[in-house]
Amino acid sequence: MNARRQKGRWRRERKRAAERECVSKEGERVDLCASDGEKNFSGLEARISRWKRSFEVESKTFEIEVERKKGKMQFIIEERKRGVSSWIKMGPDSLGFVVEGLALCIKDT
Repeated sequence: MNARRQKGRWRRERKRAAERECVSKEGERVDLCASDGEKNFSGLEARISRWKRSFEVESKTFEIEVERKKGKMQFIIEERKRGVSSWIKMGPDSLGFVVEGLALCIKDT
């Protein structure tokens, strides 16, 4: 892929990421969540630094966890099936692409 095309793709991805971010009525940053509508994670305080939800699809269990470590937000998605577990950690920029894809999958079904 040439540099010009790659730069254009990067700009489109940044624009989509900016569109996903929204500001609530109180002026705090709000992250969009495909299943729950909008979720405000900026209110996670030092003593309450974790948000966790799980759901099942067929025989798999998925757990989504939002955690604040050293002032940075970190998202962990874990998949479990029959005692085998796999997970991925990501920052807020990467999560936007996952949520966008999930929202498209939900619309298709």
